This record gives sequence, C-alpha cells and structure tokens, in this order.
Amino acid sequence: WGRGDDGSVPPSGDGLEGALGEDAVRWQLLAWSQLFAAAFNIGALLAFVYLFVLSDLAFAWSTTLGIGAEQFGVIARTLSRPWRDLLPAAVPSPELVQATRFFRLNEGMLPDATGAFRAEPAALGQWWPFLLACMLCYGLLPRLLLLALALTRLRAQLRRAIVQTPGAAALLERMNAPLVETRSPQAETAGESEQARSEEHTSE
Repeated sequence: WGRGDDGSVPPSGDGLEGALGEDAVRWQLLAWSQLFAAAFNIGALLAFVYLFVLSDLAFAWSTTLGIGAEQFGVIARTLSRPWRDLLPAAVPSPELVQATRFFRLNEGMLPDATGAFRAEPAALGQWWPFLLACMLCYGLLPRLLLLALALTRLRAQLRRAIVQTPGAAALLERMNAPLVETRSPQAETAGESEQARSEEHTSE
C-alpha cells in the first residue's frame, strides 16, 4: 500500500490523502456543518411548535427604524412570497401588522389594536403560521439542500480518490479480467477413470 507498480514510494501527496485533496475535505466539513445546522433548526422548530401549542403566545413587532406598519407589512409579505399561494394563512394581513405594533412609551403597548384584536387578545397569536413558514423556508430547507449537495459531491470525490490511488488501476484490471479455466469436453466416467489409473500403474 502506498507503493507504485515498480515498488517505489510515491512522493508526498500522491497517496490517498493527496487523491482526496482539499476539495473532499471542504465538502466533508460543509456536510458536518450543515448536519449540525439542520439538527439545530429541527430543534428550534420543535420548541416553537411546543410553545404555541401548549402555551398562550401573543406576538408583536417593533423597530427603531423609521418605518411604519405599512412598510413593515410590505417586508412581511415579501418574505411570504415563496408560500403565498400555497399557504395564504401564513401571510400576515395588513390589519394584523397594524394591530400588533409594540410601543414601550406613553402610547401604550399596542395602541393600534382595534376591533377583534382588542376584544380577543388571543387573535394576537396569528403570527405563528408566518413565523413557522419562515423557519422552514429560510432555516431548515437551505440546510437540507446544502447537506444533500455536500454529500453528493463528497461521494464523487471519494470515488475519484479510489480510482486515483496508486495501484488501484492494476487491481481493477485484475478484478475485471476474464476468468479462464480448462476442462475436458466430456466428463470421465468411473470406469474410464479406473482404466486410466490401471494403465498408468501398468506402464510404471
């Protein structure tokens, strides 16, 4: 192992490590990192589902930027574009955005909450489909796609490394060579075998 067909030792970098190269190492590290990130996102999703199923959550938004509810609603609807037609319930309505703006100062916590949002505080939990869809679309899905890409490229690099390993070509050629065997065109009977042995014994 590690020697060429002539028995010489290949220079450094021509063995299995050199055949793998930096590309395989990068794909391996990417696969590990995306596996960890996918597991983290799955844990976050499970924790989020647990919270909004078994507790009474009320969502609100706030920003120090000089934007109002209308501009924030445009941002939320833009983020919802990938699932807008498939899951319309996961797109926050302009009324929800307007009613759930949070203030800390004299105006009160939710001064714009009117109608059903003020009469039924549970309506403030209507943000959860949007948040869950964001976690799936922008959190878990990219991790799974990158993980699949990294594993596919890593397998390709490993197959290439096996073929490029010193001595692999000769080994594959021997393994793929046809098996040649010889035999008598007619099977010998027991009597013929005994007669052949008798003749051989007599000649001796």
